[in-house]
Amino acid sequence: GKADQESVFQLFFRGLPFKGGYAIAAGLSPALEWLRDFRFRTDEIDYLCAATNRYFVKQISPSDVVRTYSGVRPLYDDGASEAKAVTRDYVLELDDAKVSGGPPLLSVFGGKITTARHLAEEAVEKLGLCSGQTRDAHLPGGNIGNFDIFLADVRRRYPFLTSDQSHRMARAYGSMLCDFVAPDMGEDFGGGLTAREVDWLVAYEWAQTVDDIIWRRTKLGLVLTVKQVERLADYLNSTVVLSLSKDGSRA
Repeated sequence: GKADQESVFQLFFRGLPFKGGYAIAAGLSPALEWLRDFRFRTDEIDYLCAATNRYFVKQISPSDVVRTYSGVRPLYDDGASEAKAVTRDYVLELDDAKVSGGPPLLSVFGGKITTARHLAEEAVEKLGLCSGQTRDAHLPGGNIGNFDIFLADVRRRYPFLTSDQSHRMARAYGSMLCDFVAPDMGEDFGGGLTAREVDWLVAYEWAQTVDDIIWRRTKLGLVLTVKQVERLADYLNSTVVLSLSKDGSRA
């Protein structure tokens, strides 16, 4: 039946990140027991390449795949008979304090990053904390107005940054960029990632590991070499050790 057939989605972008060099596609799997080692198999990459080649003039092969990313998306069990029919929306469930006799407990099932802000608004409203309307509120660093004008100002104020650096950091940090940019940005670990930026991420963005830096904060893992990542790891470990040795807590 249709439920047993593979599906392939072709994604189109107006503009790709990293100078048009990369795109990230994510798939779903209900096999939670495979989570620890959940990753694309060779035959799955072969299948995706073959499926793509049936529809596009430019042919690709597994050797063209730069990197893969696999994840599992939690879905709320709404009693649907087939996984494809399960709701992709989030579900909020509140245990009322008046009934339980304790503090209110709000459970969040499902959800995704594209609806995270709406979810948060509904959550605080459901808890009765405040109005959750944030559509006119800036996210941290977001009070920059027109991006092109902001970027031009960043390049005027910080001419020592390369064109790629200024564009990446303006996109990533917005007005928070001004909190750590200085003429001496320290060691360059590759891809325009400097010691000063790393120090700021450790101090203010809770970065603790190399993966925090190169994947969860900057995505520069796409361009850094193995040696550059190893050097960053050495620096990050020594920085964390020094920070912990002062008073027993992270700076």
